[in-house]
Amino acid sequence: MSARVVLSFTTVTLLVFVLAACVWAQPRDPRPPLGPSPAAPATVLPPPPPPPSPPAAVVNGRVVTEEEATRFAWTQMGRQILEGVIDQILIRQAANAAGLKVSSEEVTKRIASLAIEAGNTEKLIAQRGVAGLAALRTQIETEIFLEKLVENASKVTEEEARAYYEAHLAEYSTPTQIHLFEIVTQEAETAYQSRRRIASGEAFGTVAKETSAAASAANGGDLGWVTLEQVEPPALRPVVATLTVGEVSTPILANGKFYIVMVSEKKAGETKSYESVRDEILAKLRAEKGASKENVLMSLRRRAKISIAAEPYRYLAAEYAQLGQVKVVADGKPVTLSKPPIIVPPGRVIAPVAEVFRALGCRVQWVARTKTLVVGTEEKSVRLTVGSDKGELETGSLPLDGKVELRDGVVWAAPRPIAEALGFKLRWDPWSYTLEFSKPAE
Repeated sequence: MSARVVLSFTTVTLLVFVLAACVWAQPRDPRPPLGPSPAAPATVLPPPPPPPSPPAAVVNGRVVTEEEATRFAWTQMGRQILEGVIDQILIRQAANAAGLKVSSEEVTKRIASLAIEAGNTEKLIAQRGVAGLAALRTQIETEIFLEKLVENASKVTEEEARAYYEAHLAEYSTPTQIHLFEIVTQEAETAYQSRRRIASGEAFGTVAKETSAAASAANGGDLGWVTLEQVEPPALRPVVATLTVGEVSTPILANGKFYIVMVSEKKAGETKSYESVRDEILAKLRAEKGASKENVLMSLRRRAKISIAAEPYRYLAAEYAQLGQVKVVADGKPVTLSKPPIIVPPGRVIAPVAEVFRALGCRVQWVARTKTLVVGTEEKSVRLTVGSDKGELETGSLPLDGKVELRDGVVWAAPRPIAEALGFKLRWDPWSYTLEFSKPAE
């Protein structure tokens, strides 16, 4: 085709020259022209053919066409390129939603620092595998955006820290400690005689060594420093709690034995102030958030709605969709469910209650008449009625995180209140999209 176009152009050019020569050779009329001659129509020439595309490569005389090279890129490197573009879009969308900014100066400064390590900017561009400086700047800007997203994800607000402090007040409180002595006998008469001897002025330790049947007798009945919760048997605790320093109790019958107890010293308990433990709490919560570049990027992928139109990579759509599935782990072992938990607005995790708690060893019963699901262990049970935002325990109602739902014949609800009411521990890992259950101790 191009050859024909070139030939036609040459022929037309020759004809123009021939006609011009013929006109020039005609005899001229000496008379002046009577008026302007009408303009001859302009000759429209076809455009020149486009230059042929250079081959992508020539191997021992064999030309590698651009089409072949493009197909190779799609099949061999296309996934990596496509995923990189998707990640870049996700990062920039998230940064924009968070109101984050990256200045031109930040990018320039980062490139200058990296160029020193690489040797120069050209070497840095080659190392990064980008087309040029503009592409490098885009890449670096995206990386800085990701760093700022990680920083945002690691932030802990004062409200979060104070809420943690209030919920874990026992961790920052030291209970009252008492220096406790005891005398333990099998017979009531021995116990009362021992009490009378102490009341008459004999040292508690001397009497304990002579009359107590407990192992502590060798130390004069000295049990050392203990908290009230450590006093055994528990029946003694109310008495010990009321004793003043130096006061000796009357004989107390507990578990078939007679006890005489004395408090020799007391150390008042204290609760650390929020201000004194604030930095410790902030560090703990930041560590629990576990933000990293990998975690933040994976979180963006999980929450995104991604469709793949390119035929060779449509399988990636299923992979992205699978990333968004919530997993369940019980005592460190993965639990396979026919319907995995899902996240519903505004970010609540709900699960198919019956299947989840059966996997945890619970008994589950469905009462169709009242649309109620009963979930229980040997000790406790929870009744969940479809449409209600409260469960029922033997001791009263249980506030739920949202209403109980019935979806395609399956009861769905937020699992945390149910799990904790039954004695399980539940931890949500936002980075791995995992519900981690710990069964109650046997």
